[in-house]
This record gives sequence, structure tokens and C-alpha cells, in this order.
Amino acid sequence: AGPGSAAKCVSRATADSAALSSRAVRLRNAVPTALSGNVIGGSAAGLACGKCLQDQGLDFVILEQSDQIAQKWRNHYDRLHLHTSKDWSELPGKQYARDLPKYPPKQAVVDYLVAYAQENRLQPIFNTTVRQVRRTNDGRWEVLIDGENSYTADTVIMAAGMNHTPK
Repeated sequence: AGPGSAAKCVSRATADSAALSSRAVRLRNAVPTALSGNVIGGSAAGLACGKCLQDQGLDFVILEQSDQIAQKWRNHYDRLHLHTSKDWSELPGKQYARDLPKYPPKQAVVDYLVAYAQENRLQPIFNTTVRQVRRTNDGRWEVLIDGENSYTADTVIMAAGMNHTPK
């Protein structure tokens, strides 16, 4: 790797995240509203859950309040590193690069999550605020989002993270 290669990787990851975001916005109105699963949160936990649902052949959506993957990671201080080793922080089916330190820095985590979403064709629906989750009369779950829109599913997975408290 020569000078500037890190900047190229960051630039590529940013462009890739923007491309994913654009596709997800176009898909927002095309997604069926009766699903096997709804995943609330589009960072590490939500992406991992989405991959596991995908591996089971289930229909699902990942609903993300922000406009991109790993928004909380992007907004933390620059010197932030994982507090757990990369070996314990890997998502299903993807290892961290061997040349990364044991505790990867913030940007490496963001790049990893963006790449994970791309490689697994996980397309969160961005800019989607979940307003309420309620049980329906038939035992399913209705997830109410912005406006009067909703998604109904057999299962709801709350993967909004520790830094977000549902109301």
C-alpha cells in the first residue's frame, strides 16, 4: 500500500455507503409490508441479524433512523477503537482483515460494516423512524414508521444499540 491508499479506502467506503443508501431509498416503497421479520437498527447488530434472516431464506426489512450504515460509529471521536477484540466483534461470515490491530480503529469498523452490508446485499431502509411496535390481533407485530406507514411481521428484532432508548 502506497501513500494515500488509506484515503482511497475511506473515499471508496463513503461512496459505497452512498450507493447503498440510494438503492435503499428507491426500494422503500417497493418492499412488501407483510414479512417474516423486521429488524430495527442498521448498524452491527442489525446487519448481523439481517444476514441470519437472509441465510434462513426469510423476507425481512432493516429499518434505520439515520441516512447511512454505522451512523453512531461515524459520529464518535476520531481516536475511538473497538473495546472488544476484532475476533470477538466479527459478524457472521466475515472476518476483520488480518493486518488490522487487535482493537480496530473507528474508521476500520465503519468500513467493515459498509463492506458487510454490500457483500451480503443488505439494504437498510434509511431515514426511517420507528414510532411504535404493537401486537396485532392475529399475533403478529406491526411496526409503525413515519407517517401512517407500517410493516407487519412474525418477528421484530430490536437492534438499535445501547446508545438509543426507544420511547
